[in-house]
Amino acid sequence: MLSRILKKAIVFDAFPKVDADCQHRSPQGGLVTIIVSICLWFLIVSEFSEYWYLNQKYEFVVDQNINHKLQINVDITVNTPCDYLTVDVIDAAGEGLHMTHELRKISV
Repeated sequence: MLSRILKKAIVFDAFPKVDADCQHRSPQGGLVTIIVSICLWFLIVSEFSEYWYLNQKYEFVVDQNINHKLQINVDITVNTPCDYLTVDVIDAAGEGLHMTHELRKISV
């Protein structure tokens, strides 16, 4: 039984690197081929199953503090003098907020 498996492993060596005249197929080469094939098959199947069966979890938290200000940090480099730069911010209701005076501009 074991010798029959070893003979099949010798024939199954799928990664020969030299001409057929110079090759020597071995049970170790066939065994490596089988192990690598099983590992690759496992990786492919696990990656596709992770992709197909993606479990999305949504979690929402209500902010209890209405007057809380949200700090937003922006780092932009622009080839324009600081005096000519302005920021237009519009809230969810569509009202414009004048935030230019709260923006810190640093010359580079």
